[in-house]
Amino acid sequence: MVRTSHRRQLVCWIQEAYRLSERRACHIARLSASSFRYRSVRPDQSPLRLRLRDLAGVRLAGGYP
Repeated sequence: MVRTSHRRQLVCWIQEAYRLSERRACHIARLSASSFRYRSVRPDQSPLRLRLRDLAGVRLAGGYP
């Protein structure tokens, strides 16, 4: 299965290479036009991820012996 981000790149390539409309390129790549135009509004959480990695390295899990 291919991620939506990869399909977006494919749609852009199809548009440039074959000079097709966005609608036709999305149809070829099997991606809806609304998914192609969608932009995430999720906040960046990279500082949180780094902090969690640091804590995971310090506090080793016990687990089953």
